[in-house]
Amino acid sequence: MTHKDTLDSPSTTATGSGYYAVNAERVIQVFSLFNMRPSHFMASGQAGAHKLYYDAKKIIDGTSHNQWGHHTQKSIQAFCQFTQMSNDCVVPWQELIEHEGDYDGKEGSSPRTGNKLLTEIRLNINHQAVIEYRNKTGMSVREIAQQASIPALLLEAIENDQWKTVTEHTTRSLAEALATEPDNLCIPVSINDPESVTQENSARQQRAYWLPVSILVFLFIIAAVYFLMPQDKTRTDFSNQRYCYATITPINDDIVIEASLKALLAKGAFIHMREDGQLGFNWSTSNDYLYPETHRWSSKADKLFIVFGDISYTFDLDDQKNNLVTYSNQGGLFKMVIKRVSR
Repeated sequence: MTHKDTLDSPSTTATGSGYYAVNAERVIQVFSLFNMRPSHFMASGQAGAHKLYYDAKKIIDGTSHNQWGHHTQKSIQAFCQFTQMSNDCVVPWQELIEHEGDYDGKEGSSPRTGNKLLTEIRLNINHQAVIEYRNKTGMSVREIAQQASIPALLLEAIENDQWKTVTEHTTRSLAEALATEPDNLCIPVSINDPESVTQENSARQQRAYWLPVSILVFLFIIAAVYFLMPQDKTRTDFSNQRYCYATITPINDDIVIEASLKALLAKGAFIHMREDGQLGFNWSTSNDYLYPETHRWSSKADKLFIVFGDISYTFDLDDQKNNLVTYSNQGGLFKMVIKRVSR
């Protein structure tokens, strides 16, 4: 990898939280541009990259209360590693960070401390100027990208006016590769100038408006169903039900899992939640359980927690009658269903 991450420091320094305001639109754009797959993250053990993607997806889908992802440099770099192409360059991790003028400073990384997220100074890139200066050099997109230490796909997106803002570091790298000055390639982004407000910021403002409205509509529907439907006061008390049957299935076919194991998990296993917190299982009968050290369970209030090594599940015990259903805490890639077993 030839990109020098240390050259581009964030604009927010000592008063920051250590977490960056990550722009969801750019995350999804990079994900699509480089044909990434969610299964690649987990298969490579990159939980940080996995979470960064799914947090961005929730923001885009309007199912998150946040306007930005809250992530460390390590997680952002882990995600960008999946953009490495034939020229051995990756998307600079700073390219996913929000412009300081578009961050309102109200959304902190911690509700308790209220620490502000770190941001970047971003510039509006003049894609026509990039093309003109590259043509003057007589070099191809791939050659300039190699000299600027960025993937050719990112430079193509810039020239096609699909990547509209870049960091100061990327500007300097491009200018050096194009034998010109950074000022000749772009101008500063200014939220005080209405004409320079980016489309991505406008889209984010629209989401910020519609998310509270959608929540209110959802709560209204839930309330209507609750009061109009006949009430059933009975439910299965899973907090005391320690002998169960569980199945685990991937949510889609993109998730890489060995075929025989996939079939075995889908068929299910008997599980026993032992009093000492160990979780036992048996593939064929509700007796003679195995209790691996990495398999644990616990419960607190109305929550049931199941842990299989690095993968965990959290079940909501409220309003569950016959089965418990949830998705893995590591990005929701796997669905787990627990059924009560009579003994």
